[in-house]
Amino acid sequence: MATAEFDPLGVVVDWLDACRARSLDQLLKLYEAGAILECACDGPRSYRGRRAIASYWIDRLDAAVDESFQLINIVPGEDPDCVVLDYLSYEGKPVRMHFTFAASGKIAATVCAPTVGSRAA
Repeated sequence: MATAEFDPLGVVVDWLDACRARSLDQLLKLYEAGAILECACDGPRSYRGRRAIASYWIDRLDAAVDESFQLINIVPGEDPDCVVLDYLSYEGKPVRMHFTFAASGKIAATVCAPTVGSRAA
């Protein structure tokens, strides 16, 4: 899905920046209105739409520790409309998140799960 109109890796960096800034508004602007967030970090849970995604992120952004949202690795995914991000969660734990994008350049879906092992990817 990488086009001249947007840079998927850049959108993911913007996503990290919004998380670091603890800005729920900036974060939500990166998502499509009907985006899906699937999280296996606290058990399998799914959130659809910006309102549901906001409910997921609001407490996590408020509770973020100092080392949260640090970039470990970012690479294009196997699919052309996917980016894979390894980063430190709001708790400072390693997480892998897969991003897929809509034609608009906004995030259509994210799927995250804890990673096991070292911080180096």
